[in-house]
Amino acid sequence: MSETVDHSEEELRVFIKSFAEILKVSKDSLYAETVEDNNVKAQDLTAESIKLIQLIYAHTTKIGIAFRPPVSINAAYAQIKEISQYFFLLVSLVPLFQEDPKFSKFFVSELKVQVSKLISTYTNFLKELGELNFTEKADASTSNSVDHRLVSIGITWDMCDGLKKLILGGNLELLKENLKQSIALVDDAFEEFGEWIELPEKCDDTDPFGFNGAEEDDDDDDASENGDDKDDSEHIDPQLLSMAKKWHSKVKLIKLLLSSLSKSLPTDESGIKGADLEKFNQEQDHLIGLVDDLVSSFFTWSPIGDVQSYADEIVEQCKNLIEMVKMLNKGDDSKIKWLKIWLERFVEN
Repeated sequence: MSETVDHSEEELRVFIKSFAEILKVSKDSLYAETVEDNNVKAQDLTAESIKLIQLIYAHTTKIGIAFRPPVSINAAYAQIKEISQYFFLLVSLVPLFQEDPKFSKFFVSELKVQVSKLISTYTNFLKELGELNFTEKADASTSNSVDHRLVSIGITWDMCDGLKKLILGGNLELLKENLKQSIALVDDAFEEFGEWIELPEKCDDTDPFGFNGAEEDDDDDDASENGDDKDDSEHIDPQLLSMAKKWHSKVKLIKLLLSSLSKSLPTDESGIKGADLEKFNQEQDHLIGLVDDLVSSFFTWSPIGDVQSYADEIVEQCKNLIEMVKMLNKGDDSKIKWLKIWLERFVEN
């Protein structure tokens, strides 16, 4: 039978401080390029991570209660010691995700970001604990609840929930979230593109943010007084403007494609390599970059040949993404039936 060790207030404060310092250092180990051992299978890795996150969540609550005034030194010390072990185990598991071929790079990257944020939040939490008056007397507001000054408790709960959702969702759910972000970017481009078509003023590609606008305003006023004021739209290549109107509609179709791609992804990622999902994510991201380049080329009145080059590349990129969805679904044509119809409409318009 183990003996109970009594700890002093000073020992508790020193332990809190040392734990916080070790947590800061442990963030660096999240980005280790190699790991010594990887005997944990993907299923076990996921299960163990979820278990540790749930334990961190639960013990954060217990710590909040243990540190309500007056602080129970021994109970608080025991809770801090226990949760420190859970954190170190969680941090040690993270590099294993990047060694497992099941997980994509974009998933591992997001996992590291979220665990890093959790560590930062907990470091702040420990700072709050260290600033408490351990001998303060309890009152009616603190006797039966977590100390409301410990605001990091709620943040920690939210982050634990987010981490759990990320790990349970895996590559596919995160990929769908990435596609949602891409849809939002295309939607913004569509709106700006439409506004430009209504008033096709030439943007200065050397001063895209209009930093020289103030100086040019005076020149514009002088030109207006001399009767030299002319509408930029009078000088735009009619062929370029016609092409812009055509591609404005196509950009809207690209937004529809991204939504359809998300719905056409497999529902089960078992048997799918993380590298294949990583490639798909990179390619959809590249499509967004091409759309941005295309729209920008219209804004700057680029030569028709340059604009057409972006347009052709976008068509090929859309075809490529559709084929990748077919591959991810192991050749199941039923999953891409609607995508084929979309492609026919996209190419013919």
